[in-house]
Amino acid sequence: MQSKLEDGRYSSEHIRRLYRKRTRRRDHAQEALCRDLLDRLYEKGVNTVYIGGLTDVLDTHWSVETNAKTHNFWSFKKFTERLVCTAEEYGISVEVRSEAWTSQECPRCGGTDRTSRHEDTLTSPCGFEGHADLTASETFLERQIEQAVRPMAWPVRFEWDDHD
Repeated sequence: MQSKLEDGRYSSEHIRRLYRKRTRRRDHAQEALCRDLLDRLYEKGVNTVYIGGLTDVLDTHWSVETNAKTHNFWSFKKFTERLVCTAEEYGISVEVRSEAWTSQECPRCGGTDRTSRHEDTLTSPCGFEGHADLTASETFLERQIEQAVRPMAWPVRFEWDDHD
């Protein structure tokens, strides 16, 4: 649409309307995703959700096209705020934790200095080879489990019923 504008113009009412429409659709999709996710987690008794902090992700570019898409459609903070707001309704807390080194850490030996990542594959000198992003997700989860408080016994209330 911008290519059809007169020289020197970068926007029009039509373009702004398209952006507003896209924003409403994104917001609706995020709200529906948060509701569905938190409904499921609430039913399972989850009380804390850990999500990876994506600090400096926008500074990393795999290609010009990917970087442009990331910058144009970035809404992680907005999604996180929506998730936190919706989670409060369910009594679930949301904690943002660092993802540092999760995609380079070998799940088998725990090493990071000699692992290598080529495209989607993570390899380690110990012989491990796996999908880097899946391995990073598992490593992130393991870190949170190690730091999280273990679940306690469910509270129980006993009443005396005169042996009836």
